[in-house]
Amino acid sequence: LVDVSGPGAEAVETALVKSLNALGFEATAGSAPAGTDILVESKVETKPVESADPRWKFARAAVTVSLKDSRTGKIFLRFDANDRQASGDYNEAVRRALASLGRKVAPQVHDAVTDYFENQ
Repeated sequence: LVDVSGPGAEAVETALVKSLNALGFEATAGSAPAGTDILVESKVETKPVESADPRWKFARAAVTVSLKDSRTGKIFLRFDANDRQASGDYNEAVRRALASLGRKVAPQVHDAVTDYFENQ
């Protein structure tokens, strides 16, 4: 289960679910269905970045990701990631940064979950 909160959470959640499914996991967003093994909880923050060129608007998105064993409630991995994107429109820069962030953290989540199950 993937649960992301904060402004722009839906974009990161969607990108993360798609990326994890492409990597071979059965990832979903929303309520945890029965039998869920791992919870991926994330908090997203976005903010503008100053630019010397007024034609470009930059946005930085940051996320804190926690992976939790749903049976025990124990967090077995926590990490931070961020991404910066630009566009002529600030909202588009935010959208790009959030989507990129989701794709960036998916391999880290995949590796952590794989390691977790291999060490059980």
